[in-house]
Amino acid sequence: MVSSFDGIVIGVTGAMGSGKSTVSGFLKEWGSQLVDADLVAHEIIEKPQISSEIERQFGSGLVSVTGKIRRPELGARVFNNHSSLKIYYDIIKDPLTILLNKRIEAAKSFQKIVVFDAPLLFEWGLVEWVDVVVSVCAERELCIRRVMDRSSLSRCEIEDRMSLQLDPVVKRSHADYFIENNDSIEDLRKRTKVVWNSLKTT
Repeated sequence: MVSSFDGIVIGVTGAMGSGKSTVSGFLKEWGSQLVDADLVAHEIIEKPQISSEIERQFGSGLVSVTGKIRRPELGARVFNNHSSLKIYYDIIKDPLTILLNKRIEAAKSFQKIVVFDAPLLFEWGLVEWVDVVVSVCAERELCIRRVMDRSSLSRCEIEDRMSLQLDPVVKRSHADYFIENNDSIEDLRKRTKVVWNSLKTT
């Protein structure tokens, strides 16, 4: 990513239930500009040409009468094996990465510290876009319980989705900073603050 930007882009990644989005939220609260890959992906799949291709590949009933994607139903059809996930990513990857790039470049014009919240930071090679990687991790069982508490997904569905993600150990090994999130939200805030203070001095 070529730019005259003289600030820093922080890539935040982690498994579902790890607390990645909470960490990104703290960094935004403390003065960074946030680009959330999941939210941008939600925008992309609502585009008519994308939603129609998704429905063509994964079957009818995925688009409501208002033209909105039924995301829970989409998830049930997509996140159950590597084959269906690859088809889905083949549909959304190019338009999504183009829009993410634009959002990051726009964010740079507003703030010297930009946070890129991206679960697929390594899987899609987007790590090249960032200056620093922060990996958020928690014990597997705790991650599962957190996702069950905040969603309608069953334990089996969560485990299936986790099996499609890059091993958290790999993400940790390639990160510049590691934040463990096995305790309270306040503990997570304190650990994130340590990283934040370090990043501001780089």
